Amino acid sequence: MRVYSRYERKYSKIDKKKKLEINFRKYLLFLFGIAIVFILLDFGIRKIDFFKVKKVDINKLDYIKPELLSHIYSSYIGKFPDKKMISELSFKLDSTGLFSNIKVSRTLLFNLSIDIKEYELLGVVNYNGNPYYLNENGKLISDTLLDTLLILPEVRDLIIDSMRVLNKYNIDLCKKYIKYIKNNLGNIYSKIKFIKFDKDNEIIFVLDNGKLLELSKYTNIETIKQLGFIFDYLYLDNSFNLIDLKYNNQIITKQI
Repeated sequence: MRVYSRYERKYSKIDKKKKLEINFRKYLLFLFGIAIVFILLDFGIRKIDFFKVKKVDINKLDYIKPELLSHIYSSYIGKFPDKKMISELSFKLDSTGLFSNIKVSRTLLFNLSIDIKEYELLGVVNYNGNPYYLNENGKLISDTLLDTLLILPEVRDLIIDSMRVLNKYNIDLCKKYIKYIKNNLGNIYSKIKFIKFDKDNEIIFVLDNGKLLELSKYTNIETIKQLGFIFDYLYLDNSFNLIDLKYNNQIITKQI
């Protein structure tokens, strides 16, 4: 059995330390080399046409013409679809105020896929002498953007600036009541001529026979649902001209 002297043990420790330092430096150089390779590969891929966007696929929309969105995404054709591009395109689509859900992704063939859901259209608004569609986000939309023209009731008494409704409270009432009636009670929605707000900001549906349907922010959906069952009868009854739904679970008829 060999016994190492004090000097041999000292130099042995120094050698081990040097080896560790050398190995650590080699490891750092290896990582640096890998990083350089990835940077060069990324740079090279961006220059190859195969990896650039050739087309953009958009899901079927309910209202907006898909081709009218081309001015938003056309500048990305012929570029590499990285995270920055996807983020920028998502932001631009969101800035239009037309879409409630937006998902932009890269396909296997390095093209772009846009999956969007539009804000629902609630009615028509007259602004500066021209009719515009009003969506649930409070945005006014020109009929030139629509794939198909829709017949919707007019919404009055809104404060509008720069193609957007400013009084959010009224838009919230529109979203709550118009949207529900439109999607669930076609027998009522088809009879609405226009919608207005009174001095107390209560929402009033003016029917095509002159009757008024009055709701407040306290009206619950269950009360409107109950009205749906008897609306056809009330619509034809000429003994009153106001249907008051301001109180929950109560349907009051009045002559005013």
